[in-house]
Amino acid sequence: MHAPVLISLPHGFNASGVTAWAVRLVNALAPSGRPVGLIVHDEPAGQTAVEFRLDPRVEVFDARGLAPMNSCDGDLSTFRPVYRLAAGVMAARAPGIPVVCFPNLLGDAYGVFAALSREMPELVRVVAVHHSDIPYNDAVCAHYAPMLSAFVGVSERITTRLRGMLPTRGPDVYGIPYGVEVPAGVLRREPLAGRPVRLLYAGRLDHEQKRIGALAALADRLSGWGVPFEFAILGDGPAAGDVDAMCASRPGVRRFGAAPPAGVAAALDAADMFILPSRYEGLSVALLEALAHGCVPVLTPSASGTAQLIGDGRTGRIAGAGPDAGEAEAGAALAEAVIAALQTGDEGLHAMRSRGWSMVRGRFSAETCATRYAAVIDRVAQSPAQPWPAHLTAAFTGSGGGGSGTVPADAARRMASTLASLAGRRVAIFGTGRHTLELRETLEHAPAEIAAFVDEDRTRRGTRLWERPVVPPEELAGTGVTDLVISSWLHEEAILSRTGPLERVGIRVHGLYADRAAVGVANP
Repeated sequence: MHAPVLISLPHGFNASGVTAWAVRLVNALAPSGRPVGLIVHDEPAGQTAVEFRLDPRVEVFDARGLAPMNSCDGDLSTFRPVYRLAAGVMAARAPGIPVVCFPNLLGDAYGVFAALSREMPELVRVVAVHHSDIPYNDAVCAHYAPMLSAFVGVSERITTRLRGMLPTRGPDVYGIPYGVEVPAGVLRREPLAGRPVRLLYAGRLDHEQKRIGALAALADRLSGWGVPFEFAILGDGPAAGDVDAMCASRPGVRRFGAAPPAGVAAALDAADMFILPSRYEGLSVALLEALAHGCVPVLTPSASGTAQLIGDGRTGRIAGAGPDAGEAEAGAALAEAVIAALQTGDEGLHAMRSRGWSMVRGRFSAETCATRYAAVIDRVAQSPAQPWPAHLTAAFTGSGGGGSGTVPADAARRMASTLASLAGRRVAIFGTGRHTLELRETLEHAPAEIAAFVDEDRTRRGTRLWERPVVPPEELAGTGVTDLVISSWLHEEAILSRTGPLERVGIRVHGLYADRAAVGVANP
């Protein structure tokens, strides 16, 4: 009998590549008789549930109505009963065979399975899938390495980095790219002469990763050049309000909300080019879907995934704006890449479509992905139990900056030292997430004046944290702030790369972890 599989979706059935991967995987594994299950939480605020088609043999365990896992403050007691029940049910479907569990996205999802690995060590094996090229995922994998039976990297870059991070675990690290459904052939579009070029973006709407404001700059540049276009945006997320405002002033751009897979496929078949302005990805599922449907990708380069899928001029066009570029710069570069693609003509575009479709069919099909996962799952099920050490807390998130994984153990000392050097100055703190919340006591007793908090999430504009205003970066110059301190450990380098405009108006920017090599990743 096949080993059972249990996958956690802490962001529910939201429109994301991770959700699409999980649904495709369980749907592909179920017909073989393998017991498969999903633990489904609520979607994040501002995101709606997508209607994914599930094989009727997939068991769904309902964690809806529970508090969001990313706000649990390390208290996993709310989630453990649901996860314990799900693991027990799946174990009963294949007596004597451990359940192979896949936590995703959040460190505390791993924490719940870490707790279960202590309670029922003979029934639970846990596999980490490193989905996105960010330090947070590195930290989660390193932190929970003692109880993880295997690690999967979704791109060549991530797989290589996992092997470098975990040199003693090389045989347990696997590279398995995502897979998508591939149509039987490439749909030829009608000639471009006499009609607008049809552009499409499909995915989560946010400024941090997806750099969604670049879509406005792209539309404005094409309009200024007199290029006729129709731009459809499918998705939701924290920047949905900004995108709606963008559409209201640009008649050629429309947002349609998140769509189910069939809707995305239809939109890809109707579009000429797929636009992706991301700063970082793992291996973009949306990009694979575009290639499979013959929708020519035009994208900004990311360190992970781009070179693995796109040869500039062969399977798509790569814009000349790296991860550090602002949204306006990225949008302008994307517009130039769109023009370069158009200049190849209908036949040139169709040649790119055909090469992209052929590559995905040969290397990135859903069937190939499922076959590779099945082999890893059965191998992991035969491996010895690896319970989480009894002397360690199971949660990834904690309080007080005590080395919870979100911040390193010396975070409070570093923040206190930096603020002491700024005594008497008017300071803002960059970030309102866990990396800031855990340092509240240090901030409250700072000799410097904490005047504001800065957050790139536009939905936080006008809110307050500890009685201080939360402002977007572009509004900081008008607050009288002289210095900005970045509280994030995991994303410090990426944030520093985007603070040039603040420094140019005289605001000094301070990071806490310039010597991050000495800090290392979170690790028991």
